[in-house]
Amino acid sequence: MNKAAVSAKLDWDEMLGFDQISDARTLIREEISAFAPKVGSKVGNKVGNKVGSKVGNKVGVKIGVKVGLKA
Repeated sequence: MNKAAVSAKLDWDEMLGFDQISDARTLIREEISAFAPKVGSKVGNKVGNKVGSKVGNKVGVKIGVKVGLKA
């Protein structure tokens, strides 16, 4: 049998494991994309009622200056 004919029938990428490298890179890309920031706007409306209450007091001092002319 001719060496060229035997070589043509062999899948060298599979034998050398190159297809596994490609699969691993695809898997890594998919996992990294899950952690990537999302870009774009969300379209749609949120339907439902908000249930709950706000507990707490606002603490602070209001400072301002009133300027004007009184006639």
